[in-house]
Amino acid sequence: MKSNLISILFVCICLGVGGVLYYYYRVAPEMEISNLELKDLKENSFNSYLLEGKIVIVSFYKSWCGPCMRELINFEKLSKLHKNQVVFLCISDEQIEIQRRVVERFSEGNLFFLQSSKQFEDLKIRTFPTNYIIDKNGKVVFKSASGNGISQEELKDYFTD
Repeated sequence: MKSNLISILFVCICLGVGGVLYYYYRVAPEMEISNLELKDLKENSFNSYLLEGKIVIVSFYKSWCGPCMRELINFEKLSKLHKNQVVFLCISDEQIEIQRRVVERFSEGNLFFLQSSKQFEDLKIRTFPTNYIIDKNGKVVFKSASGNGISQEELKDYFTD
């Protein structure tokens, strides 16, 4: 009987710790793009009013993150196909010089690379990439901190051809 209670207690503790870790790393935090302090790679402030009336796909990425780079390849392809329908914001908290090297790899797409003035940890972003899709009305309609990026399958519903 005593060993059964210890086993049950152990399982409950493991589930509790697992739940906390899942929430900490795999749940994208609430986010308002207009509340972020963003700069372009020329260090000019980014005005979110430029996004009004457009579908916006946001990726919080790191230059060392393999899934982030694969996702940017997909975004580059999609930006060419849906140039007038969607804006891709690629946001990093890394130094601008590091981001410029990433931009060189994705210069053919219509991707906007921006620097966050706040560290991702302060924004509660702990998994990369963390993604958001914002509809034409400015409402977040999709968010993910899966670490796998947004698949083309997940994106197809947001485009109208």
